[in-house]
Parts: sequence; C-alpha cells; structure tokens
Amino acid sequence: MKAESRNYSQYLAQKNNPPPKLHDNTYSMASTCLQGNHVNPAASFSFDPSLLEGEVADTPTSPGLNSRTNPNGSTCNPSSDAGEETEISKQQIKLLFCDFRAQIKMLKELSHFRLLYKAALRGDWGAANLFLQRNPDAVAAKINVSWMTALSVAASAGHAQFVQKLVEKMSVKQLESKDRLGRTALFYAAMADCTQSAKAMVTKNPNLTQIRNDENATPLLYTALDLVQRYPQLATARDDKSGYTALLALSQRPSAFPSKSRYGFLERLIYSLISVEKSGSPRPTINGDVENPPESGNLTQVPDRPCSLLNAQINKVPMVKQVRDMKLTQIQSVKLVNRICEQLSSMETDEMLECFLNPAVLNIAAEHGNTEVVIQCCEYFPDLLWLTMKGRSIFHVAVEHRQEKIFSLVYGMSARRRLLTSLRVDDSNTMLHMVAKLAPSPQLNVASGAALQMQRELQWFKAILLTHLSMGVEKIVDPSFQNLKNSEGKTPRALFTEHHKELAVKGEKWMKETATPCMIVATIIASVVFGAAFTVPGGINGDSGIPIFLQSNYFMAFVVSDAMALFFSTTSIVMFLSILTSSYNEEDFLIALPRTLIIGLGALFISVAAMVTAFSAGLYIVLGHRVKWVIFPITLLACLPLSSFALLQFPLFVKIIHSTYGSPIFEQNGEPKV
Repeated sequence: MKAESRNYSQYLAQKNNPPPKLHDNTYSMASTCLQGNHVNPAASFSFDPSLLEGEVADTPTSPGLNSRTNPNGSTCNPSSDAGEETEISKQQIKLLFCDFRAQIKMLKELSHFRLLYKAALRGDWGAANLFLQRNPDAVAAKINVSWMTALSVAASAGHAQFVQKLVEKMSVKQLESKDRLGRTALFYAAMADCTQSAKAMVTKNPNLTQIRNDENATPLLYTALDLVQRYPQLATARDDKSGYTALLALSQRPSAFPSKSRYGFLERLIYSLISVEKSGSPRPTINGDVENPPESGNLTQVPDRPCSLLNAQINKVPMVKQVRDMKLTQIQSVKLVNRICEQLSSMETDEMLECFLNPAVLNIAAEHGNTEVVIQCCEYFPDLLWLTMKGRSIFHVAVEHRQEKIFSLVYGMSARRRLLTSLRVDDSNTMLHMVAKLAPSPQLNVASGAALQMQRELQWFKAILLTHLSMGVEKIVDPSFQNLKNSEGKTPRALFTEHHKELAVKGEKWMKETATPCMIVATIIASVVFGAAFTVPGGINGDSGIPIFLQSNYFMAFVVSDAMALFFSTTSIVMFLSILTSSYNEEDFLIALPRTLIIGLGALFISVAAMVTAFSAGLYIVLGHRVKWVIFPITLLACLPLSSFALLQFPLFVKIIHSTYGSPIFEQNGEPKV
C-alpha cells in the first residue's frame, strides 16, 4: 500500500512539473514508420507517457513527410528507392498522421489512469481502492485505448474478488459501459471463464446478458464455439427441465441459418456483397501496459487502403448493419453446428445415436426446413439418412411440412432416392400419400390467395411424381407405387381430392372475386375508347369527313393509343369471362387458370395505360396551341392512375407469374449434397 502511495505521489509531482513540449523529430520518427510500412507508429519507438504533459504541435515542422531518417542518422528520399520500398500514397500518410496525433492526445489522457490499469491487471484492490478514493469518477472511466474500464480489465484477467468489490462501487448503468468493440465487462468475464465475476455483474444488472456487441452477439452466444471446444460434453448435455440439447435448439431456429432467410432484392444484394470475415474472438490476454493494449482494440491500426474507411462508414448504414449482423450470426451458427458434430464424431456410436434419436433431431430440423443442420450432420454421419422414426425419414418429414430445400437433397442421391421415396409410413402411406394431405397452415400461407395455394399443392404432388412436369424426365416414385392404396383403401390421387376439396372451393371463389371487378373495369374502358374513336378531338372536316388535326403527331398518338386500349381491354374481357365460366377442375389450378389470369391482368394494365395516353394526347390537341405549358401537368397527372394501378395490382401479377412460370420447387443440379 505504501509503495502504491509513493508511486501516486511521484505521479502527482511529475504532473505539477510538466516536461518540455513534444519535439518535432517525433513526426520524423512517425514518417520513418510509414516508409517502413509499419501500421503502428506509436509502437515503433520507445515512448514515455511523461513526455505527453506538454502541448502537441498541430502541424509537423520537420521534413518527415518527404524524407526519412535511417538508423545511422542520414536522410534519404523515399522516391529514390521505390523499387525496394512500397510507395505510400499521400492520403494514407495523411490518415496515419491524423491517427497518430489522435493517439498522442488520447495517450496523454490515459496516462492519468496508469496506476488503476496496472492495479486492475494485477488484481491489487488496495492500490485501486486508493486511486478511486482520490478519483471517484475513474470507477467507470476508459483506461486504455481499447476503451476498457477497470472492471473489464480485471474481468479479463480473472480477478474475481477485485471484480466483486469494484461492482459494489459501480451503478447499474455503469456496468453497461462498452469498449471499442461494443463489449461489456460481462463479455470478458465469460471469455475468461470466471463464473464468480459474471455472477457478481448479472446479480446487480440482469440486463447485461442481453446486451449485444458490435458483432450482434450476446455474452453467452459469444463464447458458445469456444465452450464446445473446451468442454466437449456440452455437445450432448441436456437441459434438466426441457431435455434440450444444443443441437436440438439450433434445429428449431431456422432463422439463424442462411437457407431460411427471407430478404428483399436490395437486402439479398447487400447480403451477397458484404463481408463479415473476422479473425475470431479469442480469449482476451492483456499483457503489457497502457501504451501497448490488446491488438483487438488498438487505435493505431490504420487501414491499408483508403477504401477500408469507406467500408467502415457503409457498415454503419442501418440496413447494411442489420444485414451484416444477421449474416454474421448465421455464419457463427453454421460453425457451431459443425463444431458440435466434430465432438459427436469422437463419441461411441451408441452415445451419438442417443443424441440424434432422443429426440429425432434431424426430423425436427427437416420439419423447420433447417437445411444447414441436416447437411452438416449427414456429412459427418451419412447413415443418418437411413434412420427412421415410426417409418418416417427426414424426406418424409420434409414432404409432410412442404420443406422444398430439404427434399431437394434427394436429387443428389442417385439410385438411393427411389428406395427412400418408396418407404411406407407405418406400413401404410407412401410419400405420395403424405404429399396428398393438406400442408400445415404456415407453409400453406406462403402463397397468397386460395387459388395460388391450390396451385402450390398440385405442384408438390406433381413434383414428387416427376422431376419436372414439362421435361417428363425420370420418375422419382416407381410407377407401381402410384396406384397403391393405404390402410383406408385410398390411392394418393383420391386422398389428394379429399383433403383439398375445401381449398378448391376457396380457390374458385378467390378467382371469381378477382376476375369480376377487373372485368367491369375492362368493360368500361372498352366502352369509353370505342366511343372516342368516332368523336376525335378537334372534330372533322364537314365536307370531306377527314379529322382536322390528322397531320398532327399528337393526333396519331391519340389514334394508336385509343386502338390499343380497345383491343387490349377486349382481350382482358375475354380472359376474365373465361375464368368466370371455367369448370374449375383440380388440374385447372395448376396452369390453365393462372395463365388466363396473367393474360387478363396484363391486358388490363396495358389498356389502362393506353386509355390515359389517348386522353392526354386528345387534351393537348385541343389546348396545346393555346397553352403550351399544359403538356407538363397533363403528363404528371397521367402518371397518377398508372402508378396507383401498378402499386395495387402489379405485386399480385408478379406473384402469379413467379408461381406459374418461375423456378421449379426442387433444385435439380444432380450434385450429391449429403
């Protein structure tokens, strides 16, 4: 305690007698670091924080930017030996000097916390307590360039008693203080495997367990990979109450994996372009002093390229950050599954099977469409494909719950797929019988509208029977199984009709309700444009019967657009009339009805656009020669109905096209995936 008091007294004496200002040759040394391709100028020479008591010059006065000093004291021009040294751009030099000056100022401030930092690092509560009594505000201060508090430093070093006493002095809000990487002290306690420290923090502030760092990880998830590696028994450990294992919990969280992510076009583009590569999250080791903090938070790390600064700013955009955080979480989830499988592979066969069969982890993963879990597990244990629970393999479960990505794996299994798809469930239903039953509501509601839902069900039934309807290629299910009856004496087709009878009725109602108002609009358009063709704007010549504005370009635009509106509206009427008078057989929902609706909606949209164009052209013919500026408001107002119609009907139009003519349900690249 006395030694610490003397140190602190010496520190105060030094503070009261500041040394001279920082010399300009410091910048020359920084330039030397630059020309030597060092990214840490502060670490390139012996640095005494006591020198920082003076003012730091804002602008270097030495020729450090244009020359460098060799170890022997001579000066050389970097451009003269460009073949031997890497040329540093002016912007990089500027960035490094800006960062270097920021370091100097920060280190000057941090030097005041040197004693507290060392005390926390050693776990010396006596010295730390003496410092905090004289500096109460330092209890939650950032004491190194990683922005770590004394609590974080002590927690990372595993000093539980120090942490417990320091927590008593801190408020609930102060415990939530983060470092440069967004980590609270609880992160460091978890990574240091110090249960007592973590318990002391969480007891005072339970919310600490839910605070995420900059990588969108909580303290508990942050150490999951490391825990499984250090404690292999966690791979098969079960919760006492629920009986859950880590693998089972991951199997029930499809959103934590890429295959079940639902993004828009812009989000998918960001997801494919953004990089989330990390060096990992090793356990913290804090060796050294305030001048040489852990590399993970070192302010002296300057990007090698100026574009890295741009990337850092882009990552702060809310949408980009959200997508990046999700991608990072998904990558870590896949790694965690892989790590668990590695640990399971080293166990005895009986223990491994117990983990997969009680409960059936793969069946649960298939039910939730968790493709990554299925692939990872089957890569380590290929025989799991042949395991069945009550006669159901993972592919039977995938068919029952309409998980197309799981069933797509069967296409890479060549000859084995026929055996898998021919298996009976409880010696009764084949896979065709299972797909003949109505899909669960969550999967059924993926398609909008009862008619599209019926179409999707028919696509599943046909896709199990054939790899692709239009290609007519190899059959997945043996023909002899197509007419097999189950224990109730029903064939797959009869079972499909029975289970989808109500959905077919709803689909018919949806089709008619969609076609009726569209047909009314098309009829009105046809009536209007038909009459407009004989009452041309500007009138006709009484003697010759020729339109007065026949030579005008706008008149030709009126005639063409009016004719298009008439023809396409008539086509739309015919299409919608066909829908209203359809017999609505099951097969009609597959191609015929959706195709008719696509043509009808497309023709209706064109007729609306043509009618508005004809009206705008006619109005300009009448008023354009008097009021020239009228063309601009007419054009803007004409866009209003077109935009409204597009916003209301175009999404449905696109969905129907994608559902009817889009990619097939299953991926059929023929490459084995499991």
